[in-house]
Amino acid sequence: MHFSVIITTYNRANLVSTAIKSVLKQSFQDFELIIVNDASIDNTEEVVHSFQDTRIKYIRNKENLHKGGARNEGIKMAIGQYITFLDDDDHYLPSHLENIAKRIKKEGQPVAVFYTNVVKTNGKTSQIIKTGPIPKDQDPVSFVFQPWTPIGAPQATIHREILTRFNFNTQIRIGQDTELFMRIAANFPLFYLDSDTFIALVHSENSGALKYNAGKDRLEGYSYIFENEELSKHIPKSLKNYMISYCYRRMSDHYEFIGDRKKTFKSAVKALYYAPGKDFKINTVHILYNFPLIGGLFRSMRELTR
Repeated sequence: MHFSVIITTYNRANLVSTAIKSVLKQSFQDFELIIVNDASIDNTEEVVHSFQDTRIKYIRNKENLHKGGARNEGIKMAIGQYITFLDDDDHYLPSHLENIAKRIKKEGQPVAVFYTNVVKTNGKTSQIIKTGPIPKDQDPVSFVFQPWTPIGAPQATIHREILTRFNFNTQIRIGQDTELFMRIAANFPLFYLDSDTFIALVHSENSGALKYNAGKDRLEGYSYIFENEELSKHIPKSLKNYMISYCYRRMSDHYEFIGDRKKTFKSAVKALYYAPGKDFKINTVHILYNFPLIGGLFRSMRELTR
C-alpha cells in the first residue's frame, strides 16, 4: 500500500462527495481512503456509504474531536507508507497522487514530508499560491511558520514513520497543521513539489470566514508554539511579532463584521503595536473609525463623501 488518504468531515454532506470522488478518480490507484466522520449530525454517513469501493475505510467519532483529533484517528487506521490529508470541502485533480509518487520515487522514498502548492477557488475565479522550496539560508521551522509560504495539511504527504512519532495537537483549533509541521521540520527533511493539483474551496463556511473569530483561535494556537522552546528558538522576533499582529488584525476584522466597535478598536491597536509597519493603513482605519467619541465623526465624513 503506497498512500493512505485521510478525509475528515463534519456536517458537510453537501460537499464531501466531491472530495471522495476526486480521490477515487486518481490516475495513481495504489491507495486506501480513510473517511473520518467527526460526529456529524447531517446525512454524511449516508453519503459516504453510497460509494461502493473496497479501498474506503469509514469511522464515525462518538464526539466531535475537531480537525486535529479527527486526523489523529485516521492516522491510527492508516497502513500506507505515506499519509496525506484532504479536507471535506476541497479536492484533488486526477494527477495529484501520481505527481507525488513520482517525486517520492525520485528521492528514494525517504522518511520525509513532500508538499505542493495550493489553488484557491470560489468556483468562479482561482488563484495559485506557490509555496516554493525552503531557501538554503533559511531555517526550515521559520519557513513553515511564515504565512506567505503556507503549508496546509492537504498540501502535505508524510511518511508514516514520522506520524508514529508526531501527531496533531488536539488542543489547537486553527493552525494545528502549522504547529505539527514545525515540529517535523525540526527533525525531518521537507521536499517541495511544484504541483498545482490540490484545490481549496473558498466559501462562507471556511474556518477563516469573518463571521468566525479565527484570529483569536489562531493566536491561542500560536501560544503552544511560542511556549515550546524547541520551536520558538527558530522564530525571529520580527516574524513572531508580525504573526501576533496578524492575529489581532483578523480579530479586528471579525469584530468589525459583527459590529463590536470597542473590540474592533482594541484589536486594531494591538495589531499596530506588535507590527507598526505591517497593514498600517488597515489598522489605522479600524482605529480611527472605532475610536471612542470621535469615531462617529469619521464615519459620518465617510458617508458624506460617498
